[in-house]
Amino acid sequence: MVEGGNFAHKQLEKMAGAKSVEEVAKIASSFFISETGKGEFASAQQKFNEDGQLSHFEVVFENSLARKSLHTLRKSMMSIGAIAGFLLLKEEEMGNIRKIVRGKGLHLPMEKIAEMLVLVG
Repeated sequence: MVEGGNFAHKQLEKMAGAKSVEEVAKIASSFFISETGKGEFASAQQKFNEDGQLSHFEVVFENSLARKSLHTLRKSMMSIGAIAGFLLLKEEEMGNIRKIVRGKGLHLPMEKIAEMLVLVG
C-alpha cells in the first residue's frame, strides 16, 4: 500500500471479506468511478454476469483513471500533477496500442477490440 493512496487498510480488508466479485467491484467502484462513469459500471456488471470476464470491470476502472488524469492535466498549471497526468494518459495510449496489436494477432473482431480500449475525450 502507498501512503496517501485511495484505499485504507480497512477498506482492503472489506474487499477481501466480500462474498462475490460483484461485491468487490462495487466497493472498488466507490473510490474509482465518478458519477459520469456509473452507467459504464452498470454495463460492466451486466456483461460480467453474462460471460464472467473481469476485463469488463478493468476497462471501466481504466477509463475512470484516464478521465481523472485528463482532468488533472487540463486544470493544472505546469506542475508535477500535470506531468503525472500526462504520463498516465501516455501509459493508457500505449496500452491501447498493445490491445489492438494483440487483438489483431489473435484475429479478434474489431468490435471486441474496441470494447477493451480506454478512450477519453
